[in-house]
Amino acid sequence: MLIEDAKGSASGLVNLLAEHFLCFRDEGIFEKKKVRFLKRAQIFVADLWAAFEGEGYGAFKDVDKITMFAGRSQRG
Repeated sequence: MLIEDAKGSASGLVNLLAEHFLCFRDEGIFEKKKVRFLKRAQIFVADLWAAFEGEGYGAFKDVDKITMFAGRSQRG
């Protein structure tokens, strides 16, 4: 299970989702370099975290490190 493979890492789960599911792999090219947005994967992880209130399947030690949470504390 990918959630277990992420070992409590929100950013790890984002990368695993992008690796295993094409629909989560939103990327673009900027100045001839690949840029990874991975917004869909980040939203999925954030929803998982919120749904489980940071516990169980939603327990991520680094949820504040994904882009959509940058600069915020875990409990907001």
